[in-house]
Amino acid sequence: MPFPIGDVVLVSSLVFGGFSFSSRSKSSSLHLLAAGTVGVVTLLAIRAASTTFSWLRKKASKDASRVTNSQVKIVRKRGSRLPPPYPSSWYVVAVSRELKHGNVTSVTVCGKNLVVFRALDGQVACLDAYCSHLGAHLGLGSHAGSVTSDGCLRCPFHGWCFDGAGELKSAPTADAPLGSKQASIKSWPCQERNGVILVWMSDTDMTPYSIPICPQIEGTSAPYIYRGFVENITDTHINDIAENGADVSHLDNVHFPFVFPSLTPILSHTWKATWVAGEDDRAHIADMTVLQSMCLFGFPLPGPVRVEIQQVGLSLVLLDMSTPVGRLFVVESVTPISPLQQRVMHTVYADPLVPSILVRAVMGAHIIHHEKDVPVWANKKYLPSGEAILLTSDSNITLYRRWAKRFIGEKSLSFDDAMKLQSEESTRSKSIIEW
Repeated sequence: MPFPIGDVVLVSSLVFGGFSFSSRSKSSSLHLLAAGTVGVVTLLAIRAASTTFSWLRKKASKDASRVTNSQVKIVRKRGSRLPPPYPSSWYVVAVSRELKHGNVTSVTVCGKNLVVFRALDGQVACLDAYCSHLGAHLGLGSHAGSVTSDGCLRCPFHGWCFDGAGELKSAPTADAPLGSKQASIKSWPCQERNGVILVWMSDTDMTPYSIPICPQIEGTSAPYIYRGFVENITDTHINDIAENGADVSHLDNVHFPFVFPSLTPILSHTWKATWVAGEDDRAHIADMTVLQSMCLFGFPLPGPVRVEIQQVGLSLVLLDMSTPVGRLFVVESVTPISPLQQRVMHTVYADPLVPSILVRAVMGAHIIHHEKDVPVWANKKYLPSGEAILLTSDSNITLYRRWAKRFIGEKSLSFDDAMKLQSEESTRSKSIIEW
């Protein structure tokens, strides 16, 4: 992976600045002492700023969790006619760089337990999590993560091996039903794109849509480099998060305060945004442009943040960010675990010239703003278009809801049925434990 050149430039500038600052002294020892002092103090200041941003992000997450798990949630009014919780989508199940060759990871997507593994040749595959022999979980156990040299996933219980299509290819016993349909495990369409691994989930006959290739991060010549990812679990419906992007009028209310709340009277944020649904071969994509300015005593400061966004289906958001400190690219994803629980991930890339400390600062602020929405999502009552009082300024919400229907069909599992299935599984598990 290319090294972040910005880190080298930052450290070099500190050292050079320290020597320049102390150049007036004729004593070489004082010269070195002053240079070292300037460098250490500056690094400590940067470290303190980084720690503060980390603390703020954790505090925002803690506050969001506290509100989410409060007593209010127990009697939450969900509203009538909630949309189906599992729209047809490509769902992110792993970050490409985090799934090494020969490794397997366990995930839950749309109420289904799955395993995702990478063969030694780099190919990825996704299967149902349970072996057809005696039901062992293929991703958990003392030998979990065992991928054979020929690209099969070995069951940790009895050693049955399944290829990426779910077919039983080998087993220790001679009477194993190799290649039979009965012994096969369901496989799921899987692809790797823009630094993440995605699985296609649909309970309708919808054809999988295409995901745009982002040249900033895709391919060996991509100019941006991987800087890490952040993930959390959010208790809400997937639609609440997806619709939030079209709800541009909430930005100046929820996201006006500065990331340091005590400084809001001095520093604040203003927002301008557009949301447009794509057409023809881009009908599954919505385009957004967001301009975010920092204000000092209400006056915008120079150098606003400009974000060009592609919302791909209801589960994937691609953000190209131009900031005063450099350019970043973020892959946001929302993957349903259950009807009202989402796995939210932010995978971060940046220009190599942007120092890591500044990437952390920008992303820290971005995550804090994201988590300001969490308490609202977790406790809101869903009002369909016939019940919600939609104003002229809410026209994008109407457009979004019309656009979102393309990912839901007549055969889509309803919210009530999904909750019933979840309740039945929970009751069955409880009965087993009590027994």
